[in-house]
Amino acid sequence: NLQTTTVNGQPAAWTTAPYLLEVKDGNVDFGRIVEGHALIWVENDITYRLETGMEGTLNEAVKIAQSAH
Repeated sequence: NLQTTTVNGQPAAWTTAPYLLEVKDGNVDFGRIVEGHALIWVENDITYRLETGMEGTLNEAVKIAQSAH
């Protein structure tokens, strides 16, 4: 499940478990099933990923992400 939101005015994605996380860099492909939820956003060319437990909510994750700066 994927939902869009914002963090500090920047577009963000909220994913709920379970989902597949894949990392590819041209040489190595890696994948795993993630059982928690995650909030993903980009600020100043840095990608952030905040993982939460199954009980975490979107509003809680956005509050944590916005307070991190």
